[in-house]
Amino acid sequence: MRFGFFLSILLGCLWAAVGVTVALARNKNCPIWHFYTVGAGGGAFLCWLFWCFTPSGASAIPQLLVFMGCAAFFNALGQALTMYNLKASGRSLAFTLPQINFVFPFLYAALFMNGVINFLNVSGFVLITVAILCSCKSAKKDSLESQSLLSLRELFLGGSAAVIIGIGQIFLLYAATIKNDAPPILKAALILTVSAIVYGIGACIDHKHSLALKLHAMHYGFFWSVAAMLSYYVLLRALSVMGPFNRSGIVFALAGSITIVIFWLFSFLKMHDKISRRQMIVLSLILGGIVAIRLG
Repeated sequence: MRFGFFLSILLGCLWAAVGVTVALARNKNCPIWHFYTVGAGGGAFLCWLFWCFTPSGASAIPQLLVFMGCAAFFNALGQALTMYNLKASGRSLAFTLPQINFVFPFLYAALFMNGVINFLNVSGFVLITVAILCSCKSAKKDSLESQSLLSLRELFLGGSAAVIIGIGQIFLLYAATIKNDAPPILKAALILTVSAIVYGIGACIDHKHSLALKLHAMHYGFFWSVAAMLSYYVLLRALSVMGPFNRSGIVFALAGSITIVIFWLFSFLKMHDKISRRQMIVLSLILGGIVAIRLG
């Protein structure tokens, strides 16, 4: 199980790399759908390429595709919404809020996959709920506190992204537990392929952007594709390791906490985002909630 915890920590670092790439692309006004089309398409290509060296589990593709397709659809919508909301005044919170999507697969694993629910779990959920309620922007429009928090609209978008991605994670969690003879790289290839199709449809509809911005999307999308491919592989590998111990939901919680810490540091040091005392309290509550769930 220690190897599973190591993979969860590694996953958090990879998810942070994904988030950093998205934030940089958004800061350069990259078209959202084009960026993700390039990223998901590149990641899918790399996954299929590696799978071709040791092609196994092909017979599981039809069944896996049902769940991976649903996971990819919800995840694609949630990620696009998250990237859109990164233009929010409080970038750290705009990124952090969707990361609490782990609550949904965690509860699903606890209720339907013999997971564990105890006092610490419940306390963690309470802390996260309080944090969300405290993250709404203050009435002082020009204050540092107001600039580092979220408006009601931004809060709603971030919460919606968390719910949508969380639903996708449930499908992904279930897909990871079936057809265990299928290698993680094949499962990653399937979800990224469907994601690329979903994003591609969005890119076809949203065709108003200039060629320069689309080229920016290709530049950042390439780095996203590598990080996404590795993160899906590590996630599916971690779920396969932790599943027999009934700790699949822990993978999302632990990785999510690592992601939030790294992205918060990046946002503060590299993007020079303003940090207020209230934002520090909100982030501390969220991390405290995640740690409580992890210990539970």
